[in-house]
Parts: sequence; C-alpha cells; structure tokens
Amino acid sequence: MTDVDFKIRQQDEFDIFEADLRSTIASSVPHSAYDDIIRPLGASPNDVISFATGALERLRRIDLEGDIGGDKVPQITHRIWLSDPANWHLPPENYLRTIVEMISNQGNAWKHYFWTNVPGVEAYISKYLSDRRVKADVIDIRSNFSVSALLPHLDRLVGDRKFVFAADIAKMIVLSRYGGVYSDLGVDYKPVIAEWASRSNGAVVLDSNLIFQLSFLAMPPNALVLKIWSEILQHPDILTAALYGRNHRFSAAGEVTLLTGPGFTAAMMLAAEVDQKFVVVPYQSRIFRWSSQKSWYAVEPKFGNAVIRETSLSLVDPGEHSRRIDKLDDQCVAIGNIDELLPRLRFLVSLATLFSELETRLCRLLNTAGSDKARGWHNYAYIYHFLLRRYVNQGARLLEIGIGTNFTDTPSSMGADGKPGASLRAWRAYFSDAEIVGADVDRRILFSEDGIETCYVDQLAAATIAELAERLHETGGLDVIIDDGLHTYEANTITFEGLFSCLRTSGIFLIEDVVYVSVPKWKSYCQKRGINACIVRPENSKNPRDNCFIVIPAGNFA
Repeated sequence: MTDVDFKIRQQDEFDIFEADLRSTIASSVPHSAYDDIIRPLGASPNDVISFATGALERLRRIDLEGDIGGDKVPQITHRIWLSDPANWHLPPENYLRTIVEMISNQGNAWKHYFWTNVPGVEAYISKYLSDRRVKADVIDIRSNFSVSALLPHLDRLVGDRKFVFAADIAKMIVLSRYGGVYSDLGVDYKPVIAEWASRSNGAVVLDSNLIFQLSFLAMPPNALVLKIWSEILQHPDILTAALYGRNHRFSAAGEVTLLTGPGFTAAMMLAAEVDQKFVVVPYQSRIFRWSSQKSWYAVEPKFGNAVIRETSLSLVDPGEHSRRIDKLDDQCVAIGNIDELLPRLRFLVSLATLFSELETRLCRLLNTAGSDKARGWHNYAYIYHFLLRRYVNQGARLLEIGIGTNFTDTPSSMGADGKPGASLRAWRAYFSDAEIVGADVDRRILFSEDGIETCYVDQLAAATIAELAERLHETGGLDVIIDDGLHTYEANTITFEGLFSCLRTSGIFLIEDVVYVSVPKWKSYCQKRGINACIVRPENSKNPRDNCFIVIPAGNFA
C-alpha cells in the first residue's frame, strides 16, 4: 500500500471513528465514581468530554510523517494472560484467532509481545502462534521484571486469583519500560488505530460512562501518567487518604473501582498536558471492538478468577490509610469550607516523593529561569503546575509580589547571585498568552518586557497596596495573585487584605514561604475572618523552616 493509498484509507476510517466517538459521548451517562473519585481530584464529565473532543481535533491534524512533539508511542503491541500457576487456564480460542488476524494485518515495522506468568501458557501460545507463522515473543513477565516495585502486588493479586486485576498491574509494568500499545485479549481493532497511536503521545479508550478503561492503553515508556499511576498502585493510601475519611469502610469491589478505570481516569486527566496529542478511542466502534468476558464480576467465576465481591482487600491497607491521613492532617491544614479543593491538594502533596525525581513543565521553566520554587529550598512548584494549569492559553492575568531583588541591602533579598524576575519569566512561558505583573519594594530591579510589567509596592504601606489594587481593578482584575515578597506575617496580611478583592471569581491567592512556627497564627487569622484556606506543607528534607504556602481560592475556584 502506498502512502497516498494509506492516507485515503485513513481519512475514510477517521470519518467512521469521529462519528462513533461523538455518538459515544452524546449517549454517555457519567459513572457514579465521578462524585467519589474523579471530580474531587479535579476533573468533571465535561472536562473528559472536552479532552476527548480536543484529542479528536488534534488527531485530525496529525501528519503521518511529521514530528508530533514530545515522546511518541513506539511500534510495539502487548497482550497479557495471567493464571494460577498450579491450576492454569488457557485463553479462549476465539481470542487467539483474533490476535493472529490483528498481528498479520499490521506492518512489518511492528514488534509484538505476549506476556504471561505460567510456563504452560507460554509454551501453548508460542506454539499456537508459530504454527500460524505469526512472529511474536511470548515471555514470562516475572523473569523479565524481577526488580519491579509492582511485582509483589502482581503476585498478591495472582495469589488471590484476581487475574484481571493483576493484568492491570502487569500492563503498567510493561508499558513503563517498553511503551507501546496494550490491548486486552477481548479487544479487536483495525491497524489504523495502532498507526494513529504510534504517531501520538498516547491513546486511551473511553466507555459509555466517560471512564478511560484499561482494556486498551498506548503510551511512550516512562510516560508521566504511568509514573503517577504506578506510584498510586504501590501506595494506594495516596489515593484513599485524599478521598476518604479515617473510618471509611473499604470493600474488595470498591478497591477495584478505585484502582482501575475510574481512578486511572482521574490520574490521566491530571497528567495530560494541554499541548499533547492523544487518541481517545470509543469503546465500541466500527474499527474498534471490546468484548468483555466479565470473568470476575459474573455470578460464576471464569478462567480461575475469583468473583470479586466474594473476596477481601488485596492492595488497600486500612492501617496505611489511617497513617497517611495523620500525616496529611499536618501537611494540609484546612480552614473553613475548602472541601472542593482539599482532596486535590492532599493528593498532590502525597506525590512529593515522586516529584522529587520528576520535573513538571512548570518546574523545568522555573529551574531554567533561576527561581527557587522548584526542587530546591522550596518544592511546591509541581503542585502549582497542576493547580494553575487551567489558566494556560486562557489569556490569564497574574500578579506576583516580590520580583526577587539581588541587592543585599533589601529585606528578603535573594543574595547577590539571585535573578530578579526569574519566576515572572517562567510564568510568561508557562501560561503562553498571560499578562504578567510584578511588584517589588526595590525600584532598582523594576523592568518591562514583552508580556511583563513591573511596578513599585511596599507591603508594609497599605496605601501603596491600595494604589496597586485600584489599577488592577481598572484593568479587569486577576486570575492569580502570588505573594512571594517580604515573608512576614504583617506584610502578608496587609497584602492579602488589600488585594484579594482584585481576584476574579475563579481566581486563586497564594502566599508563599510561610514559616512553620507561624502556621497556628495563620490558622487563627483565617478562622476569625471566615477565610476559606488551606495551609500546605509538602515534604522537603532540604528545608526545615518555610517550605509552606497558603492557598486561598476565590468563590468559584474548584
């Protein structure tokens, strides 16, 4: 087939694909897990719909030969079949026939892996494929990933005869290392789906409840969502403590809901960047079919699987859940009605260990610019990345108090090696089209650049704050205010009281570098004035003093 022939065929199949995806979205009924899991972590059904339709428009523009930007999905397919090593079952014959047909229809550039945990299954499938002249490597997953931190969890689920759940762990292990296109044995898709995936930053399947199901998943190796989700699978209390109270009653069925499609949907919406090119596949289409055996929810077990409602917890540990809550109660001090934002903050704070090794886009920009907000004395920029991403490409307006003087005769100086305006330039790059305003008491460092204006303000002089507020009101208010100035309680309160009214209804006020000893004072201040706030203290062994910031949302920030 020539490139021209392929592009014509691709257009025909894209038209089918688009119609089927839009039909799935139009008839969808959001899963009940939106209220318990997905929405508290920051994503609504409308967000998922926007993500899917935006992905469709980006797919329309994918150049089959061009560079999409970022990491691409490699041309590798993966399938997994796990069973009881002592009493194993083979996959259904019709599934194997489908795999033979799918592999035979894909181009020679593709490599195919079939993963299992049972030597007898490995031998049978190897012979089955070889007899039909299909090239695929059938591999023992345990021997190939003996050092994976998720392997003990996989073994536990296999021991509990939750083989489908175990396969969800296995696909994270496999995709994290190799990347590629994973599909359940009950999935049948046309070659163009894999081709689109391999020219994108990832692909997911969307069901009729607006959930990204794990029956089909394409990712580059070490993709951010795989890292986040693997961290959660290793430590489910990261998720449970963000969402549930201390006395929550966990069930095996609830564990599956939390740690499969619904939980992954929340992680996917968190990790996906606005400029990435994803393929969102409707779970039933004329070019994609997913048939489930319901092997663990059925009345009668199939293929050796336990019936999930008759089992106990496998991965969630109520004791770890309680211990995580104790820790988070100190790290996220909630004041007033912060209920809609608090689960997200608790979840993000719990990921501090992961993001001590990873750079978000905002962290990278701040580090490059010379700011100290990320991966150093302060490490809360990764939280900002996810919290403020809603304003990217939205024409946002941001004010930061404290440009960062490097004159040592000024209070709160960064020292002679400091870079004035470092974070302002990072914000400009991060938001893309924002209007950035900086204010500082040191007139010597004020400057003006494309997209950035700076002005004088003295945080201890309420009159100068009032003058700034008047100018900001006249120009339409602000989406984000960051106080990174003098770092004293008096200066912070004068600034907050003078500028909070400048926020738009969906805006957010952030007070940085709050010294730990002042947290009780701030808690009392907010309580007495009826301020809804959260005092956030991410874990950071480098900073024993002030790795702490206060989040104060305007009325409609959620």
